[in-house]
Amino acid sequence: MRDQDPGSVAGYLRLHNMVIVCDDDAWTIETDTAVFPLTAPTSVLPRTAKIPAQRDGDRSKREE
Repeated sequence: MRDQDPGSVAGYLRLHNMVIVCDDDAWTIETDTAVFPLTAPTSVLPRTAKIPAQRDGDRSKREE
């Protein structure tokens, strides 16, 4: 199903007794008898970003 409308997607999932389960590692669609892994579109952004104080050497360079 490639519909972009959240209401249509939710209706389809309910009609077929499916739920979306997500955690830190993956998203899956689960039914009573099966689990289907979902793959997210790839992103050029890192999964986690460092805040300025965590960057190596940034703080010491500003203090000089």
